[in-house]
Amino acid sequence: MPTTWHAGVLTSVVTSTLNASDKSVLHGGHLELQRMEDTSSRSASGPGAASTATNATTLTTACPAVISTVSPPSTQTVALFSRHFFSLDATLSLCHAFASTTYPGLSCHPSQPQGYCSYTLAIDEDLILQFRPSAHTLNISLSSLAREVYGALAPQTHSLGVIKCPSASSGEDLPLHVYSMTRIPGLSLANFRLALTTSPTELRAQRNIIVRDFARFLATGWAMRKEWGSVLPANRGRLGTSLRWRLGMMRDRLPSRFRPVVEDVLGDLTTIEMLPWVLTHGDINSDNLMVEGRSWNGKHGGTGWSPGSLRGLLDWAESEYLPFGIGLYGVEELLGQSVRYWHPGKQTDGEAKSRFAYYAAAEDLRRSFWNELQSAIPALGSDPGFRLAVEQARLLGILLWHGFAFDDGKLDRVVEEGRDDEEIQRLDLFLLGTSHPTMVSNDISSENTTTHAVEDSQEQQRLLDVAPDHENGAKADRGWSFLRTIHFLRLPFRRVS
Repeated sequence: MPTTWHAGVLTSVVTSTLNASDKSVLHGGHLELQRMEDTSSRSASGPGAASTATNATTLTTACPAVISTVSPPSTQTVALFSRHFFSLDATLSLCHAFASTTYPGLSCHPSQPQGYCSYTLAIDEDLILQFRPSAHTLNISLSSLAREVYGALAPQTHSLGVIKCPSASSGEDLPLHVYSMTRIPGLSLANFRLALTTSPTELRAQRNIIVRDFARFLATGWAMRKEWGSVLPANRGRLGTSLRWRLGMMRDRLPSRFRPVVEDVLGDLTTIEMLPWVLTHGDINSDNLMVEGRSWNGKHGGTGWSPGSLRGLLDWAESEYLPFGIGLYGVEELLGQSVRYWHPGKQTDGEAKSRFAYYAAAEDLRRSFWNELQSAIPALGSDPGFRLAVEQARLLGILLWHGFAFDDGKLDRVVEEGRDDEEIQRLDLFLLGTSHPTMVSNDISSENTTTHAVEDSQEQQRLLDVAPDHENGAKADRGWSFLRTIHFLRLPFRRVS
């Protein structure tokens, strides 16, 4: 259990008045408030923060440089600050001091797990405090839009300012941007999957709940759709303004077996761009999907929510307006999960790798998803041309999210075989209905659990309810039957507004 800090560990807390356009800067172990013009954030404090008023000048108060009871930082946190050249111990001390002075009297501790782009502290029961390097700042305008469009499924986000932290490689100070957010209830889908305590029937029912809730989530975005011309420039992200360029890069640089799919989507890009545009989450995965957990008996724990129900999504940093349908890339992540595998004769921890495998009931889950989405958007059933355009947008989403390497947020390098094999394997499975040629069906175990060899692979597959490897291609292939038929006919698209 992580150590809990309280504001009482600070030697002094000074209350002062701040102009609404001021930003706080924690520098060299002292808290300073400096006047900064910033039209994207007009609040010096978020919900629950120490209250401030207007007409203040500058505040400086000594803060302790070290909180000695802090447990060792996670490997994710060490890697984050190392990549961005922050001095680890000093930066952590400044983050903790900022939390204690901003939220006096409230407990705080590091969230688990930590993310790739930020260091996060949980503040009491309802808030989190997030520290981000300049490469991973949030667009507050889009964060506010996410809350406006998706309600409680997105956190309420406020910018709290900038911490100046010492560099590990030079004498210069580096900015660390601070944000407060309301906490999304539940637990991550990744952690939910680890608790294999229910029967196979209950497990499939819970998976059905999440795919149907995800369809409703997408329908919520559709209800707030916009025409491309009405999307403000500030809300047009780097993907939406570079779709043709990115498809061209993938056509030229992905392994040649993907070229027909890329060229097909490229040929339909104008039609895809004619679809209404919706605010699209940029990183749908099992770590960012928050679901209702299970109680000791597998039922809901008094919250009124069924286990597996979608409670919200984390990490809206990469969100932007995109044609409706691109966000359907996330459906595949709900029809299966990553599993570990070994090459025959090399069943050691060091040789374990990861691949994506569909659940045995993936076909039923996909059908359930489309039925739910169609009930909310009837044109998907009545207008085959519109359905085709959405399906092509889904392909585009899969290509965008798995065809480019993240590379610390650069998103400008097409994935390569031998370097990005997990993404290549997903493209093979999601687009072509085949498994990567090096994938092995024997000896798999749930990802994030121990990676020792599994003696009875059939029993492990039964517990995970993952389809045998030879069936995965068929499940992906059957999912394309409707698309291939209507695509061959080239049914006309009628704009749906």
